[in-house]
Amino acid sequence: MIYIAYIFRVYFIITFILSFLSLSMVGEIFYSIVKKKEYQQIMKQMIGNSKSIIDVSCGEDNFIFDLGKELGLNLVVGNDISWSQIEMLDDKYDDVIFTNHNAASLPFKEKIFDIAYCSNTLHHMPNKKSLVNMLENMSKVATKIIITEIENPEITGGFPKWLNKNWYIGYLKDVGGAYLSESQFKIIINDTFKSHFKIEYKTFKNIMGTYLIAEITRKGGRKNGKKD
Repeated sequence: MIYIAYIFRVYFIITFILSFLSLSMVGEIFYSIVKKKEYQQIMKQMIGNSKSIIDVSCGEDNFIFDLGKELGLNLVVGNDISWSQIEMLDDKYDDVIFTNHNAASLPFKEKIFDIAYCSNTLHHMPNKKSLVNMLENMSKVATKIIITEIENPEITGGFPKWLNKNWYIGYLKDVGGAYLSESQFKIIINDTFKSHFKIEYKTFKNIMGTYLIAEITRKGGRKNGKKD
């Protein structure tokens, strides 16, 4: 009887919450969950059999740390220039090493990581020189680089444009406004890596916008944790 009462209680709570949500909002929530799993699958495929990864500018984002745990990676490092953001995650992840360095001057040994990961950081860089320095540093410390960057919301339009203007800039006061178009993103990646790396591009879309993804693998290096 207690178990049945619990089920009915949960049912009425969910019904009560849903009564305040429009069908479109429920659809967007469901859509977000589905798209998150889709992005996870893309990253799992790119990480493959690799054993070590560094998120070079993790902020307070725990995506790579949860994924690393799920995949059983031997070494997961979260780096960010802001220690206050790292502190939000430090107590939650005993199996992650956190470091506090500028992503444009990472003090790690050459190719010490299988993968260097960077998400939504490029538009926060103050200028192109700093951006290229960060990319070049990533290429020194890892065999493969994975970069995810949201497309300029002005180009995407619709809800992503509204969200960026009213939430990220208007409310959160986000100062990272050097957004890139898809063509600009590819030009920067190609100019930095084409000589010594194989580059593959993907796009991923959710309600937040269009994400530009570059999988950059060192020629003659390891792929998916194994020698080519």
